[in-house]
Amino acid sequence: MFTMVVTRVTEICLGILAVTLVDSVLFPSSLAPVLHKRLNGWLSDLERWQNESLNGKSADATTQADRIRLLSDIASFNQLMTTLGYDSSVEKSTRQAASAIQQRVVKMVPLLSSIDSSINALPENLRTVLTPWLAEIQRQAQLPKPSFVATLAHLPTQGQLHPWEKLLVDELVEQVRRWLALWAQVRQLKTFLEGKPLPEHLYSRMKRSRVFSLPADTGMALRMFASILTTYTLLCGVWYLTGWSQGANMVLMGIVAIAFFGHGDNPGKTIASFGRFAFIAMALGAVLSYLLLPMAGDYGSFLVVMGIFLLPLGVWAASNPLATLAIALALSNVNFQGHYAPNNMGQYLESTSGTLVGVYCAFLSAALYRRWGTELAVARLIRKDAQEMMSLNRHLSTRDLERYQRAHWSALRRWVAVSAPSGRKIVARYC
Repeated sequence: MFTMVVTRVTEICLGILAVTLVDSVLFPSSLAPVLHKRLNGWLSDLERWQNESLNGKSADATTQADRIRLLSDIASFNQLMTTLGYDSSVEKSTRQAASAIQQRVVKMVPLLSSIDSSINALPENLRTVLTPWLAEIQRQAQLPKPSFVATLAHLPTQGQLHPWEKLLVDELVEQVRRWLALWAQVRQLKTFLEGKPLPEHLYSRMKRSRVFSLPADTGMALRMFASILTTYTLLCGVWYLTGWSQGANMVLMGIVAIAFFGHGDNPGKTIASFGRFAFIAMALGAVLSYLLLPMAGDYGSFLVVMGIFLLPLGVWAASNPLATLAIALALSNVNFQGHYAPNNMGQYLESTSGTLVGVYCAFLSAALYRRWGTELAVARLIRKDAQEMMSLNRHLSTRDLERYQRAHWSALRRWVAVSAPSGRKIVARYC
């Protein structure tokens, strides 16, 4: 067994080295163009959102969909930032600048929404009075270094406003001041990515920027723990009572299924798909073991046979990630021990049955502890967010506000791209 483990680890390491060699030496690539493309897309979308908000244009269905897409892209940016950490062609300062832009854009979005609502709620006569000021703000926003102070000269005088109107204008001015300051920093950070220097104070703040970590979802973790424990207990009980030789395989696949897929919005559907792919993998493994490999008489023919088996599955895996899992499961049931020694068909079918029993036991255990469906997931998000806001109303600090911001955006990253139309409508109203 020790020799087998050492051999398997050696195989994996050789595979990783081969992929690294091909990716970095033969076909080198960098994620820097992807990073710049995404940031440019953000800025163009934000500029459009800003102009629509300052013009008092109400958001139609298309505009709303574009804004939700922008929110989703911003929230999912952490995934790209994690990958950039392994790309040696992207400098650390570039990653920090991108992270600093993301943090400021996250703060700008609620301000833009508030400005949009405030301007649309203004009386028509007051909006007319503020038109020169709003036009100057739009002009400043287009400059490389926008200045809020330059816009103050275009505000109406005290005599032109009633006390209530002055209160509304003061609140709007404060929102615009905070938004324009963040926008100025975003523009400067963008020019830094293009090779221009930053002011010292902004550079020092950028160097302290880190990709925000996502908060733990304790409720989901407890449900997952209960589901895994139930799956493990049931399958070990069946194994103990029956003494089935495939009991270990059954327990392993059940735990893998629920651990990988039990946290999703609809884990039953995903685990059922996993079960179907496991069945497909077992069928493919049988074809490989009992039809293709017996035709391999030497090393050259072995390479041809494995190429015939793996290349079409590799093309399939490019469009469906579960196909990779099917490849792994199919190969795990092929008995390579330095020489090819196929299992008898009865043992192979038993192994297949053990895998499927484990997967579908995980399916049932996941159903015991949570309700499934996108709409329920979104409703849970809104309920949890309302509790967070009530907590902030009782005691507010900078640390609490940043923690809420991280939780808010991690939740959006998870739910904003829901596929169900009803769920999409709920998220649109929520945003």
